[in-house]
Amino acid sequence: MGQEIGERIKLLRQARGWTQAKLADLSDVERSNIARYEANISQMTAQTLQRIANALEVPITLLYGLTNDQAVGTMEAVLIPVLGKIPAGELKFTEDTVVGHLPAPADIVAGGICFYLQISGNCMAPSYRDGDLAMVRVQPEVENGEVAVIVVDNEDATLKRFSRRGEFVVLRGDNPSQEPIALPANRVRVIGKVVGFFRRDK
Repeated sequence: MGQEIGERIKLLRQARGWTQAKLADLSDVERSNIARYEANISQMTAQTLQRIANALEVPITLLYGLTNDQAVGTMEAVLIPVLGKIPAGELKFTEDTVVGHLPAPADIVAGGICFYLQISGNCMAPSYRDGDLAMVRVQPEVENGEVAVIVVDNEDATLKRFSRRGEFVVLRGDNPSQEPIALPANRVRVIGKVVGFFRRDK
């Protein structure tokens, strides 16, 4: 992701002409901890990162080098896992699947189970591009036309627009070059609904 979070905090602080002591005072974080965070020696909790972002008056996502289509800058944030892949069986967050953690608006998570899925390929372009991070709320059903994470035949997961037609399910990509796929409903399992996404700065 290029710069580390601590480097971004330091650059934003210096751009405002602030000392570490001033940022510490405004964010209610110990100055010694600010120094450790800027040097990328220590990791921050979501709550600490939120306080620093609020003090700097920037969206918390900016500290991660991300842009997003949802206004999360003033919302309380929690950290949720980023998955590089989804296991075919029971959904579990393990070292094999979790590649990191990123903030999510607490009101969207709202006690449910959410995760980010790193998108690979362009079957959902231009809506979602290769490298985007789709925010997924775990739920077994979605409405027709909604974008969902789907598992077919208990194999690797895919991101598609979901529609049910009688005993069949139609999975469609937003990329016009992709043909829709019709499958018996019993071959398809919904993992969750896409409720937002982050796009990395290029």
